[in-house]
Amino acid sequence: MVFNPRAPKATSDLNQSYKTAAVLFWAVVYFCVTPVGTALADDYHYSSTLIGDRAAGMAGAYGAISDDTSGVFYNPAGTRFANGNSVSASGNSLRSETKTYQGALGSANYQRDSNTIQPNFFGVVQHMPFGTFGFSYVITDSTLQQQDQQFINPTPAVSQYTLNYNNEINTYNIGPSLAVDVNKDLKAGATLYYFYKKRKTINNQAQTLTSAGQPVQWDNIYFKDEENGFRPILGVIYAPEDAKYSVGLALSKIFIFSGSQYSQKICRHTVASSGDPCYVSSDSSHQPVQIPIFNSGTAPEYPLEARLGVAFFPSNALLISADIDYFSAVGADAVVYQWNRQAVFNFALGAEYYFSHSFAVRTGAYSDFSNVDSQGLAIADDKVNLYGLSLSGAWFSKYSSISFGVNYEFGSGDSNISTSGTILPLKAQILTIFLGTSYNY
Repeated sequence: MVFNPRAPKATSDLNQSYKTAAVLFWAVVYFCVTPVGTALADDYHYSSTLIGDRAAGMAGAYGAISDDTSGVFYNPAGTRFANGNSVSASGNSLRSETKTYQGALGSANYQRDSNTIQPNFFGVVQHMPFGTFGFSYVITDSTLQQQDQQFINPTPAVSQYTLNYNNEINTYNIGPSLAVDVNKDLKAGATLYYFYKKRKTINNQAQTLTSAGQPVQWDNIYFKDEENGFRPILGVIYAPEDAKYSVGLALSKIFIFSGSQYSQKICRHTVASSGDPCYVSSDSSHQPVQIPIFNSGTAPEYPLEARLGVAFFPSNALLISADIDYFSAVGADAVVYQWNRQAVFNFALGAEYYFSHSFAVRTGAYSDFSNVDSQGLAIADDKVNLYGLSLSGAWFSKYSSISFGVNYEFGSGDSNISTSGTILPLKAQILTIFLGTSYNY
């Protein structure tokens, strides 16, 4: 009994018309029955979302494998190893995040919870006479945070604090891929994504003070950012035909060719301090202040990403892989990223074991370190390094497969959420339950 960890478990002998109909059917089902929501990520991390069901089960340690449709994202060269043509989709059926800002409300903690549903990958791989062609749609980063809360006597100076907070970030990548044989042992590939990012933040808060007359302080902040660009991914994989190992390297960078930002602040302060969003030192009475909407054409810079992966095949049933993912340091801009983002190294270690032709288990561990340094924390809300664990199972039939798994991230760090200059402890945990499927034709 032979299990090839590199290849899908079956190929189809259906006629061509049935193959085409099946591919279209899976595409329609995927986009019609899977809710288009959001996962959780932020601008402070680079590896918040693991793409693809097999790669997610192996903690993202996929740079030297990439032999299915999600390979177009990790290392497009790997699609040359795909056995047959395939279409696949994966989704985060449930992703739940909890951030606990300790001591943010006097002696009390402030907690942000988010629960969302989202598909994050759809792709097709097709072998051609000149190479392997692919096309994919990937949601790499997305946030949906909605808080409507009221706190009574959170601090001695505040009798009532009301918060309405909405933060949305959605990042989309869509485009073609191509992989070719350099020789029998070396494969090369490229993916070119159109990149689109949209962010909108609304922060509305009111504080009733305990001082005479119980004055109310009100702040409303609105910010929107839209970016258009492209993201090339270039990769190579060296896999000697008779060896039990492979090595992969992929380079990627986002280039923004147009960006637009809109911002407005409206405040009413009876008693104000320099930490308030609309504080004006020249206005001793702190009357209502409105900073009109301004438009900015900032095109922020993104880091260069280099992914180095190795994979080892001790047997036809066992696969072990490891990745090191490097993100370069990037300077600040005046509007979008107002802190210098430090260089980040992330790691991933994964394993896959086939108990039979029809069932496999995948597991792994990974990191998702913050790009915020100690100086950047004065501007950014959070600085927390995350660590993750993954576990999934995959079931195979003659023409298709389905995967079900969980990823759990946790970490602790620092927070500047109060914007008062006081750094507070922060704890974070994220649970993702994912489902993926593929069809081979």
